[in-house]
Amino acid sequence: MGCLVSSMLDSFLPVHFFLICFIPHLTEQLLAYYCSCCLGSHPFFLRATMLEYDDSAFYYFCMTMLSFYMLPGTYYLIFKQLLPSLIPSTDSDLVARTEVERRKAKQLKEEARSSNNLKSCGLVTNAVLLVMTYGLFVFLVLRVWNDAEIAQFDPYAILEISTDAEDRAIRKAYRSLSLKWHPDKNMGNQYAEQMFMMVRKAYEALTDEVAKENWQKYGNPDGKQALEVSIGLPTFLLEKDNHTTILLVYLVVLVIAIPLAVYCWYSESQQYGEKNVMHRTYNDYAALLAEATPARYLPSILVTSNECVKANASSKASASPSPPPASAAGAVNGFAGMDPAEAEDLRRLVTALGPTRLVKPKHEKHLKALAEVTKGNVLLHAYLYRLDIPPRFRPNLRKMLLLSGDLIEAMLEILQKTRWLQTALGVLDLQQQLTQAIMVREPSDALYQLPHLTATEVGHITKGKGSVKSISDYCRLPDDQKKGLATMTEGEKTDVLQVCKLLPRVEVSTEVGVEDESEIAEGDLVTVKVSVTRVNLPEGASAGAVHAPYFPATRREGWWVILAHGQKVIIAMERVENDARTFTHELKVFGPGMPLEAGHYKFDLYVKSDCYVGLDVAQKVEFDVIKASELPEYVPHKDDLELDNEPTLFESLAGNLEDDSDSDLEMEEEEEGEEGEGPKDGVAKKDD
Repeated sequence: MGCLVSSMLDSFLPVHFFLICFIPHLTEQLLAYYCSCCLGSHPFFLRATMLEYDDSAFYYFCMTMLSFYMLPGTYYLIFKQLLPSLIPSTDSDLVARTEVERRKAKQLKEEARSSNNLKSCGLVTNAVLLVMTYGLFVFLVLRVWNDAEIAQFDPYAILEISTDAEDRAIRKAYRSLSLKWHPDKNMGNQYAEQMFMMVRKAYEALTDEVAKENWQKYGNPDGKQALEVSIGLPTFLLEKDNHTTILLVYLVVLVIAIPLAVYCWYSESQQYGEKNVMHRTYNDYAALLAEATPARYLPSILVTSNECVKANASSKASASPSPPPASAAGAVNGFAGMDPAEAEDLRRLVTALGPTRLVKPKHEKHLKALAEVTKGNVLLHAYLYRLDIPPRFRPNLRKMLLLSGDLIEAMLEILQKTRWLQTALGVLDLQQQLTQAIMVREPSDALYQLPHLTATEVGHITKGKGSVKSISDYCRLPDDQKKGLATMTEGEKTDVLQVCKLLPRVEVSTEVGVEDESEIAEGDLVTVKVSVTRVNLPEGASAGAVHAPYFPATRREGWWVILAHGQKVIIAMERVENDARTFTHELKVFGPGMPLEAGHYKFDLYVKSDCYVGLDVAQKVEFDVIKASELPEYVPHKDDLELDNEPTLFESLAGNLEDDSDSDLEMEEEEEGEEGEGPKDGVAKKDD
């Protein structure tokens, strides 16, 4: 890369010096030539012999360029940064269907209204730049205003008298203003010098008959003025003392600053792949994921990403690093170097989780950012077990949860390439659990998605007469047969019943075939058409936002449709996001052992939600593939045969061209024959 930058600089240097030294002079000469040729002969203009740099035009140019940032920057600051922080959006109220969702909406409002948002780097930077831009804009407006006052020649306004003033009043005003703007009294004041000259001209225009006539005819007491065409660049560029400085500035900006900025931007962008996930994260996940990675290790793998490491970086450096924990439950050496207060809060969470619920990564000893990974692992497990998170850690947890969707899709991209089914199913289960803030160890744990349910209510639901073990069975029960609601208030019962109606109950149907074919034969590309119907959603209605009171953002339903073989190998895997009651998706059977040979095939189909636990559908997909020789013989229709025998448009045109050429040849031969017969007849007659 160093050689590349060096070669770029070597190639850019002569070009930039050419632009700096030659282009301005060439532009000036072209403009002068245009003005002298085109405007010089005009009856209302005199010839312009040279071009000068004009500060006023440069000020207008600068104000125009500043407005390109001021207008959109002001709009973004007010409507995208300040107002959302001061007056949070009420969109979250629209999906607050239960009491727990209303609490979530209130919390999101408080976070949006937090003073931390007003202190964000983007808002502060934009505000500072806008203040500087507006200040510079006002300065330029004042300069242009002063120049306009000087350029506008009105003798009465300059002398500050009325248009019907007498000669005595004119002389009095002239003496007064001459003393006020005299150069001897205003040493070094360029504006005073210009005003002194304007006062003198104004006096002459009102007292001298010739000057007055010139002013009335041409607007200037000196008579008709030559056309002035100038370049909108500051005059200090023409001063010889500034040439070296200007060249150095051009050199630094064009040869060093711009290439360096492009190089930094390119280097930063090259670190990221799809969905803004870093290539390093892809590499780490590819090294840590295996064909049968246990589901309990997936949270600890998720937090090893570089994105999660940045999200869990301490806000301030530790003045006195925390010593390693005395207990093995304290994530061996994981708290070393942390801020003592943070380490103490994390130890409390570790103690609350206990050694059976907190799973430490097996690769802990090989991690470079061990403190950040340990912190993220503890926070993620505490969230999944719904422990109370200390306020200092909530921003870190929120960042990780908002990043989890893209990071999980990065995991799934890797698993799609390796075709490891069981690990992919575990990753999808983790995405469901992160959305609902539950750790599932047995099917009944999915009941904790319902609001207000504790271990007591779940135990009552899963035991005794009329007990159920899964959330899907519980939602299908009539309201009067649902257990676990006896000790709840009416509002809590309403929330539970409302969520039972919101949770999607889906039915899946499949259709296997080949496009435009009635049979599946060897070598065909088989398509599995999957239809998913939300049976508890009314016709014409659309699915609303996901009921996820613990997730720090609003989510939409998504479904993963997976076709697998032997419960081990992924054949096809795609995500579908559709709010309709019924939606259809097609999967192409393409993978190891393809194309299919003749025989009977049995595949596994999984339709998994990416946000709800325990509502997945798994079923078999069976079909037969016949030999190509067994396909029925194709008998073309009589009309098709006639159409096939008809010439195409191209063949017709080619035939017409051949006919024309043949007729031309025949005509030429006939003409030649006639010419040959004529002389022979003449000779015969002569001989006679």
